Amino acid sequence: SLFAEMLHIGTDAAALRAAARAPLAAALAEYCPRERIAELLRALPARVPLVDAMRYLDVKLTLANGMLVKVDRASMAVSLEVRAVFLHRDMLALAGRIPADRLLHDGIPKHALKQALRAWLPDDLLFRRKRGFTAPVGRWMRSDAAPGPAPERGLDEYLDPALLGGLRRDHARSDADRSRAI
Repeated sequence: SLFAEMLHIGTDAAALRAAARAPLAAALAEYCPRERIAELLRALPARVPLVDAMRYLDVKLTLANGMLVKVDRASMAVSLEVRAVFLHRDMLALAGRIPADRLLHDGIPKHALKQALRAWLPDDLLFRRKRGFTAPVGRWMRSDAAPGPAPERGLDEYLDPALLGGLRRDHARSDADRSRAI
């Protein structure tokens, strides 16, 4: 299940299974992230370049059930129309024909795309550092500035509150950012 996949990012499967309750425990009993990835990779033809296998996994695991759903919900919440132009079938077919060595060149990701756009966009925009759209959850958890209740509240029906409480305490006491696990 997607919920199990998202939770698994921050902790190992055994710890998550031990802390899981009710419907989450049932879902996790049958779920193995490594087996899901192996199953997807078995569907690929033999000798697929690593970068192509990674792109395939990204589409199957990240886009459909994660990023696209979040973008859709967030945009609908503010009546904003969003088009994922890079997911048009013609664009995907074109991207699939780009040789792997052209995708990452001299350590620059999306090299072919950036070269194609240089006629229209300035280099300082094309080659700037990647920025995310995430809330500063890690900083909030180390202060009293966090909006709303502690993250573990409301999840008691799914997880043992001691697991999340322990992660939150570890996060607050150390320099490590445990916000993703939380």
